Formats: sequence, structure tokens, C-alpha cells
Amino acid sequence: MYWVFLITVTCVVSLVITAAFGWRVFVAAKGLIRELRKTSAVLNDASQTLRGVQEMEGVKALRARAQAD
Repeated sequence: MYWVFLITVTCVVSLVITAAFGWRVFVAAKGLIRELRKTSAVLNDASQTLRGVQEMEGVKALRARAQAD
């Protein structure tokens, strides 16, 4: 009977430790995903700004060509 109790306690302790570690990994992954979303939003904004600048440069180049002709 003593061995059954000892094995049960050992299993419960192992499960609690595993669950706590798994929870920490889950929380860390959730934070990482949140940061990746923020970074993605910043990169999307920068990409849109760059597209706008490139379009403006293209318009300037077309105007310069039209004035040169």
C-alpha cells in the first residue's frame, strides 16, 4: 500500500510540475505572438509609406520628363 501511495504522489507532483511549465510556455508564446503582431503592423505601415514615397518619386520623374520634352 505504501508503494501505491508513493507512486501516486510522485505522479501528481510530476503532473503539476509539467502543467506549470506548460503554462509558462503557453504564456510566453502568447506574448511572442502579440509582439509579432505589433511588429507586423509597424512593418505594414512602413511598407505603405515607402509605396507612397515611391509613387511620389515616380510622379516627380514623369513631371521632369514632361518638362524636358
